[in-house]
Amino acid sequence: MVRAAWPLPVSGRAGRGGCYVDDVHDQGGKAAGIRQAVWAIGRLHTLARLANPTEDQVVALAVTRAVRASGSRQRQAAPLGELAVARIQATTGLRLVDLRDFAMLLVARDLLARRSEVVALQVEDLEFATNGTATALIRHSKTDQAGEGVVLFLGQSTVKALRD
Repeated sequence: MVRAAWPLPVSGRAGRGGCYVDDVHDQGGKAAGIRQAVWAIGRLHTLARLANPTEDQVVALAVTRAVRASGSRQRQAAPLGELAVARIQATTGLRLVDLRDFAMLLVARDLLARRSEVVALQVEDLEFATNGTATALIRHSKTDQAGEGVVLFLGQSTVKALRD
């Protein structure tokens, strides 16, 4: 992502905001980064009690133009397969911290969880089954703002790593 200082003066001329968006896009800025930058600039102007130049139609049209030109679909990260897990395990040390980190990696993979969800897990959130598997309760997540929680499955290899 190309980072540039917002070139608008304090008066907040929106026409320059449209030029800024076009320049960032021309320098290789991605749609998500452009949207985030425009949001942040608008938020900073609002917090400073200044006129918000990002609310102007010129800026909105420039963002729309940049998104359409570059596309808004983001590339999803590749899944962590068994081969990658085996390679990681081969390079993992035998210290307690190394074993913990590897177990957390497997938990994140099995649950398809964000790191904030993994580090929020407590021992009482895990329920171990007799067949070597377990379930984990994710109490709150970015996509579960109400905090209803969801119970997810952990495979045998992950449970073994947790018990080690």
